[in-house]
Amino acid sequence: MNDSGTPKPKRRWYQFSLRALFGLMTVVAMFCAWFGYQRREGQRAKAAIEELGGRVSIWDYWDHRWGQAINADLFGTAIDDQDLARIVELPISGALRLDGTAITDEGLAHVQKRRDLRSLSISDTDITDEGLEHLKQASSLEFLQAHRTRITDGGVAELKRALPKLKVYYGAP
Repeated sequence: MNDSGTPKPKRRWYQFSLRALFGLMTVVAMFCAWFGYQRREGQRAKAAIEELGGRVSIWDYWDHRWGQAINADLFGTAIDDQDLARIVELPISGALRLDGTAITDEGLAHVQKRRDLRSLSISDTDITDEGLEHLKQASSLEFLQAHRTRITDGGVAELKRALPKLKVYYGAP
Protein backbone atom coordinates (compact mmCIF):
# COMPACT_ATOMS: atom_id res chain seq x y z
CA MET A 1 0.00 0.00 0.00
CA ASN A 2 1.03 3.52 -0.54
CA ASP A 3 0.31 6.65 1.53
CA SER A 4 -3.18 7.16 0.08
CA GLY A 5 -4.37 3.73 1.19
CA THR A 6 -4.75 2.18 -2.26
CA PRO A 7 -2.89 -1.02 -2.98
CA LYS A 8 0.12 -0.71 -5.22
CA PRO A 9 -0.46 -2.55 -8.53
CA LYS A 10 1.67 -5.67 -8.92
CA ARG A 11 4.03 -5.88 -11.81
CA ARG A 12 3.14 -8.64 -14.20
CA TRP A 13 6.12 -10.59 -15.46
CA TYR A 14 5.98 -13.50 -17.76
CA GLN A 15 6.57 -16.52 -15.68
CA PHE A 16 8.10 -19.70 -17.01
CA SER A 17 8.45 -22.89 -15.16
CA LEU A 18 11.71 -24.77 -15.15
CA ARG A 19 9.94 -27.54 -17.05
CA ALA A 20 8.96 -25.16 -19.88
CA LEU A 21 12.52 -23.86 -20.09
CA PHE A 22 13.85 -27.42 -20.24
CA GLY A 23 11.34 -28.28 -22.98
CA LEU A 24 12.31 -25.25 -25.04
CA MET A 25 16.01 -26.02 -24.68
CA THR A 26 15.38 -29.63 -25.75
CA VAL A 27 13.57 -28.51 -28.91
CA VAL A 28 16.36 -26.05 -29.76
CA ALA A 29 19.03 -28.72 -29.15
CA MET A 30 17.19 -31.22 -31.35
CA PHE A 31 16.93 -28.68 -34.15
CA CYS A 32 20.65 -27.89 -33.92
CA ALA A 33 21.50 -31.60 -34.00
CA TRP A 34 19.32 -32.17 -37.07
CA PHE A 35 20.81 -29.11 -38.74
CA GLY A 36 24.36 -30.33 -38.09
CA TYR A 37 23.53 -33.81 -39.35
CA GLN A 38 22.13 -32.43 -42.62
CA ARG A 39 25.21 -30.30 -43.11
CA ARG A 40 27.62 -33.19 -42.39
CA GLU A 41 25.73 -35.50 -44.77
CA GLY A 42 25.91 -32.89 -47.52
CA GLN A 43 29.64 -32.48 -47.00
CA ARG A 44 30.11 -36.28 -46.98
CA ALA A 45 28.26 -36.55 -50.29
CA LYS A 46 30.32 -33.73 -51.75
CA ALA A 47 33.59 -35.37 -50.72
CA ALA A 48 32.55 -38.76 -52.13
CA ILE A 49 31.52 -37.32 -55.50
CA GLU A 50 34.58 -35.10 -55.78
CA GLU A 51 36.72 -38.17 -55.04
CA LEU A 52 35.23 -39.74 -58.19
CA GLY A 53 36.08 -36.62 -60.20
CA GLY A 54 32.63 -35.04 -60.14
CA ARG A 55 31.27 -31.71 -58.96
CA VAL A 56 28.51 -31.02 -56.46
CA SER A 57 26.42 -28.03 -55.55
CA ILE A 58 25.19 -27.72 -51.99
CA TRP A 59 21.90 -25.97 -51.32
CA ASP A 60 22.70 -23.00 -49.12
CA TYR A 61 19.25 -21.53 -48.65
CA TRP A 62 16.94 -22.19 -45.78
CA ASP A 63 14.47 -25.00 -46.34
CA HIS A 64 14.08 -28.62 -45.36
CA ARG A 65 16.99 -29.71 -47.56
CA TRP A 66 19.55 -27.30 -46.14
CA GLY A 67 22.98 -28.77 -46.40
CA GLN A 68 22.13 -31.58 -48.78
CA ALA A 69 23.86 -32.09 -52.07
CA ILE A 70 21.38 -30.94 -54.68
CA ASN A 71 23.17 -31.40 -58.00
CA ALA A 72 25.82 -34.02 -58.71
CA ASP A 73 27.70 -33.57 -61.96
CA LEU A 74 29.79 -36.59 -62.97
CA PHE A 75 30.15 -35.62 -66.64
CA GLY A 76 33.04 -37.40 -68.32
CA THR A 77 34.25 -39.21 -65.22
CA ALA A 78 35.28 -42.85 -65.16
CA ILE A 79 32.41 -44.02 -62.97
CA ASP A 80 30.75 -47.34 -63.64
CA ASP A 81 27.70 -49.19 -62.32
CA GLN A 82 29.35 -50.02 -58.99
CA ASP A 83 30.25 -46.38 -58.40
CA LEU A 84 26.70 -45.38 -59.31
CA ALA A 85 25.36 -47.78 -56.67
CA ARG A 86 27.36 -45.87 -54.04
CA ILE A 87 26.42 -42.47 -55.43
CA VAL A 88 22.65 -43.03 -55.26
CA GLU A 89 22.98 -43.85 -51.55
CA LEU A 90 24.27 -40.31 -50.92
CA PRO A 91 21.84 -37.49 -50.07
CA ILE A 92 21.38 -36.06 -53.57
CA SER A 93 17.93 -34.65 -54.10
CA GLY A 94 17.98 -32.58 -57.28
CA ALA A 95 19.87 -33.49 -60.42
CA LEU A 96 22.26 -36.25 -61.39
CA ARG A 97 24.37 -35.77 -64.51
CA LEU A 98 25.99 -38.95 -65.82
CA ASP A 99 26.87 -37.82 -69.36
CA GLY A 100 29.88 -39.49 -70.94
CA THR A 101 30.31 -42.13 -68.23
CA ALA A 102 30.58 -45.91 -68.42
CA ILE A 103 27.21 -46.64 -66.83
CA THR A 104 25.03 -49.31 -68.40
CA ASP A 105 21.40 -50.38 -68.29
CA GLU A 106 22.09 -52.33 -65.09
CA GLY A 107 23.42 -49.18 -63.46
CA LEU A 108 20.12 -47.40 -63.96
CA ALA A 109 18.51 -50.01 -61.70
CA HIS A 110 20.25 -48.21 -58.83
CA VAL A 111 18.80 -44.83 -59.84
CA GLN A 112 15.23 -46.02 -59.31
CA LYS A 113 15.95 -46.15 -55.56
CA ARG A 114 16.12 -42.35 -55.43
CA ARG A 115 12.64 -41.11 -54.55
CA ASP A 116 13.61 -37.44 -54.64
CA LEU A 117 15.66 -37.21 -57.86
CA ARG A 118 14.07 -34.70 -60.24
CA SER A 119 16.52 -34.52 -63.14
CA LEU A 120 18.71 -37.15 -64.79
CA SER A 121 21.09 -36.69 -67.69
CA ILE A 122 22.53 -39.81 -69.38
CA SER A 123 23.72 -38.45 -72.74
CA ASP A 124 26.73 -40.05 -74.46
CA THR A 125 26.24 -43.40 -72.74
CA ASP A 126 25.32 -46.90 -73.93
CA ILE A 127 21.89 -46.84 -72.29
CA THR A 128 19.14 -48.68 -74.19
CA ASP A 129 15.39 -49.12 -73.78
CA GLU A 130 16.12 -51.86 -71.23
CA GLY A 131 17.71 -49.25 -68.99
CA LEU A 132 14.66 -47.01 -69.29
CA GLU A 133 12.58 -49.84 -67.81
CA HIS A 134 14.34 -49.23 -64.48
CA LEU A 135 13.38 -45.56 -64.50
CA LYS A 136 9.64 -46.34 -64.49
CA GLN A 137 9.82 -46.63 -60.70
CA ALA A 138 11.43 -43.18 -60.27
CA SER A 139 8.15 -41.35 -59.70
CA SER A 140 9.77 -38.02 -58.75
CA LEU A 141 11.72 -37.80 -62.03
CA GLU A 142 10.60 -34.75 -64.01
CA PHE A 143 13.36 -34.34 -66.61
CA LEU A 144 15.45 -36.83 -68.58
CA GLN A 145 18.12 -35.87 -71.08
CA ALA A 146 19.47 -38.72 -73.18
CA HIS A 147 21.19 -37.49 -76.34
CA ARG A 148 23.46 -39.87 -78.27
CA THR A 149 22.27 -43.02 -76.51
CA ARG A 150 20.72 -46.18 -77.93
CA ILE A 151 17.17 -45.53 -76.73
CA THR A 152 14.33 -45.59 -79.26
CA ASP A 153 11.05 -43.75 -79.72
CA GLY A 154 9.21 -46.84 -78.48
CA GLY A 155 11.22 -46.99 -75.26
CA VAL A 156 10.63 -43.30 -74.57
CA ALA A 157 6.89 -43.64 -75.27
CA GLU A 158 6.66 -46.53 -72.82
CA LEU A 159 8.52 -44.55 -70.17
CA LYS A 160 6.25 -41.55 -70.67
CA ARG A 161 3.20 -43.78 -70.21
CA ALA A 162 4.57 -44.80 -66.81
CA LEU A 163 5.64 -41.24 -65.89
CA PRO A 164 3.25 -38.82 -67.63
CA LYS A 165 4.85 -35.67 -66.13
CA LEU A 166 8.32 -36.62 -67.38
CA LYS A 167 9.92 -34.40 -70.02
CA VAL A 168 12.36 -36.37 -72.17
CA TYR A 169 14.92 -34.82 -74.46
CA TYR A 170 16.80 -37.32 -76.55
CA GLY A 171 18.39 -37.70 -79.92
CA ALA A 172 19.87 -40.25 -82.24
CA PRO A 173 23.34 -41.70 -81.57
